[in-house]
Amino acid sequence: MKTRQWWFLLAILIATLALASACAPTFRSEGDGLVVGQSYRLRSGETLNNDLTVVGGSAVLETGSTVNGNVAILGGSLSIDGEITGDVSAMGGVVSIGDTAIINGDVLSLGATISKSEKAIIRGNIGAGRPGINLPSVSSQVSNSVNFLWRLIAPIFQSMAIATLAVLVSLFALRPMERIRTTMLTQPVLAGGLGLLSIVVLPILLVLVAITIILLPVSLLGILGLAIALLLGWISAGLLVGERLAEAFKTSWSPPVSAGIGTLILSLAAALANGIIPCIGWIVPFLVIIISLGGIILTRFGMTSYPPPSTSSISPVPPPDAGSITPESPAS
Repeated sequence: MKTRQWWFLLAILIATLALASACAPTFRSEGDGLVVGQSYRLRSGETLNNDLTVVGGSAVLETGSTVNGNVAILGGSLSIDGEITGDVSAMGGVVSIGDTAIINGDVLSLGATISKSEKAIIRGNIGAGRPGINLPSVSSQVSNSVNFLWRLIAPIFQSMAIATLAVLVSLFALRPMERIRTTMLTQPVLAGGLGLLSIVVLPILLVLVAITIILLPVSLLGILGLAIALLLGWISAGLLVGERLAEAFKTSWSPPVSAGIGTLILSLAAALANGIIPCIGWIVPFLVIIISLGGIILTRFGMTSYPPPSTSSISPVPPPDAGSITPESPAS
């Protein structure tokens, strides 16, 4: 039965990876629109739904391309043959506006060289305006870049925090974590089904309980308990991952080290899956969550093993045969 269960989970993982490979080629990031010292090309038929800022680089907007925003250039080169819905600002660069170019805003320059085709369509004004570079656009692009970097760094800090918590919990509650880990390992299908049912039903019950003002504290305690259960289940799964990694590297780690390293790897893998596989990257972390939650329920937060150890039956001592006992004769 154990082999069948693991084949079942392996089939789910293979199906997940197959869908990921089919989904990944269709994912394309538009970029944040900031080009620093590099070349950028917006091909025909492509659309950039952002402002484009070129600093010390070059940008080419081919015929049939569209920029839904403003375009700013600082000390670089810009070739426009597509459509720009906003303004074009240039400072100290070279701007070439081709025959098929359509600019719906103004073309402003400060110390820049601008060459314009007579067939180009410019619906705004052309000339030396106030600062040729669109400073709000640059600020917006820098802000987008900072947000992008934070989206990359934040999962690392979160994973490190959860790994640190796993080490601390394993120092004080190692036995419950081991019971949960063992249940996840030996009963993945049963634990997964129970965890899936719980994660669907429990939030609904807590909301219904919260509607009654008198039972609102009970609902809040239930939410807190569910959060603790999910966290304990996750770090218990991390303990399992850490132990498997130690076996793979043929080394021996203490349980806190296994819990910390395993939880760190598991959390980073989950964040990476959500980031690079946008359509189904949540499936594998979700499987871990429901199996670990089911393991917690089956073991009663790790307090008992599952299945519970069978108690050896002790046969009662038969009462002595009344006929075999002869009353003592009274003393004469």
